[in-house]
Amino acid sequence: MTAQQFKDKILGCYDSMLAVACRILGTEDEAQDAVQDVCRRLWERYSEIAPPANPGAFCAVTVRNYCLDIIRSRPLDAGDEPLATIAESKAVDDATSLLQKAIDRLEQRSRQIIQWGLQGYSYSQMAAELHTSEANVRQVTSRARHQLRNIIVQMQSL
Repeated sequence: MTAQQFKDKILGCYDSMLAVACRILGTEDEAQDAVQDVCRRLWERYSEIAPPANPGAFCAVTVRNYCLDIIRSRPLDAGDEPLATIAESKAVDDATSLLQKAIDRLEQRSRQIIQWGLQGYSYSQMAAELHTSEANVRQVTSRARHQLRNIIVQMQSL
């Protein structure tokens, strides 16, 4: 990336980067510092970076990641849990619950193969347990995953 491309593409996204940083960090002063640090780091490596196809998205993701690193590096008070961790934990619990309900809707053989896959079984181990070929296990797995996608989409639309 040339210096002119950097100025046009990266610095042209300064306002959107600042908005992202403000939403994540909560204060404008801290957000300005974060955006300035990101811009400085990108400037130091502009010659190594290929011009991004979508500069706005590239800048937003870069600033978001930097801000999340800032949040992660903050010390916690005893017993405190960051709100992001609480929300993430709830989202994981909800997703796990949704996945388990969807798996329960599969027919027995598909359900067993999916559960074994989640437990880390290889195709050859599953084939040996079911007395079938690995190709058959791969095919059943593929169909079961497709069914799971459809079931989850259907459950989420309710």
